Amino acid sequence: MKKFEFRLEKVLEMKERQLQREQTALADLLRKQQETHHLLDEKRWMIEGYIQKMEKVQSGDAATLKTYYEYLQTLLQEMFHLQNRIIDLEKQADRQRKKLLNVQKEQKILETLREQNYQEYLKQMKKNEQAFLDEITMLGAQPD
Repeated sequence: MKKFEFRLEKVLEMKERQLQREQTALADLLRKQQETHHLLDEKRWMIEGYIQKMEKVQSGDAATLKTYYEYLQTLLQEMFHLQNRIIDLEKQADRQRKKLLNVQKEQKILETLREQNYQEYLKQMKKNEQAFLDEITMLGAQPD
């Protein structure tokens, strides 16, 4: 009996590997996005701390206030860059999700096609088996 062979098996295997790569890429982007959110939260805490320090030294010397202000400006600039980075990572993650969905659709189509081919194979095997049994029955029914 002939073994079932799906002629697009290599393509399906390639799609499975591609799916794993796309999933890994999306996971990496989401991890980077989470790390950037964490850095942004740290910057916010630092800014809040420096604002409190500035309020305490308001009556202090102008040079100290200027130093705090300049550092606060630097923190705000870094926070702005982190916010832009988060937006960029979100866009990349959206594109990656779309790629992942396309690969999943392609893989699903191939799996459905393989299942249809397998059902057709089983149907043909059953038909061949019945033909073989019919032939044996006819040979056994012939008078000698």
